Amino acid sequence: MDNHIIIERRNRYNDVIRFEKEDNTVKMTGMFEMGMRYGFANDYDTAYIVYMTNDSEKDKGLTREEFDRKMEVEYDFFNRYSKHVKTKDDVIEFVDPSGGPYIALGSNLAYYFQCEDNMIVNKIDVNEKEIIFSID
Repeated sequence: MDNHIIIERRNRYNDVIRFEKEDNTVKMTGMFEMGMRYGFANDYDTAYIVYMTNDSEKDKGLTREEFDRKMEVEYDFFNRYSKHVKTKDDVIEFVDPSGGPYIALGSNLAYYFQCEDNMIVNKIDVNEKEIIFSID
């Protein structure tokens, strides 16, 4: 794939979203007038410590990775430890402009560029003009 590419796509409200790829960065513009939400990643460090020190926990022995995955998918398990969950306010996990597209860490931006190259999002930065995706 070329080093510098600019494409435009329309979201579900027919708004034009512009993607500009250069090296390992993709900038997305054209969506700030419509409104946008984004979310920060959860930090389960303290919750995992509480889990490991809780004598009554039946599932002792979950690895940290298994614990994190269970926190993401099991509502009751999450609620048991939710008061110990903090926010990683320096890690944006997803962006969702009004009308889309919803893009999260791990998303493959190759879809928007209609190419076969993998363009996996590993970091998201937001400023007043654009969203910047770092890709692998």
